[in-house]
Amino acid sequence: MSTYMIEILLADHNPEDVQYTQEVFKDFKILNRLTITKDGGSTLAYLQGEGDYQGLPTPDLIFLDLDLPPQSSEVLTAIQQSNALREIPVVALIPQARLDDFQQALESATYHILKPLTMEALVSVLQRIDHLWLSIVRQEN
Repeated sequence: MSTYMIEILLADHNPEDVQYTQEVFKDFKILNRLTITKDGGSTLAYLQGEGDYQGLPTPDLIFLDLDLPPQSSEVLTAIQQSNALREIPVVALIPQARLDDFQQALESATYHILKPLTMEALVSVLQRIDHLWLSIVRQEN
């Protein structure tokens, strides 16, 4: 039986949220390769395979902080406009205090989590993604 390592992009500028997310992935036993970007420019470069990110694999899943400085809205737009990226599930990480500011962006995201991050919210989304992932794999076989 072959094992598939999921490629995850975590675009978040908050070191505490990044560390917390890494711990949840480890606890949830998700076999993954996690790439972390800390601003909109590096996230766009990664998704477009430019600069230091040239040759890296396309992510299977994207966690995108919608409060990512600068260009977070441009990142989401680039994902939606790209034939190669638009099918990738996007989990929008949204500061609870700014939920109203991001209503339109929520329509483009597959899932969303309010910040500050909690174990329950991350696990809930990961379980939904796991279920979705298994259904896709079953359909392909």
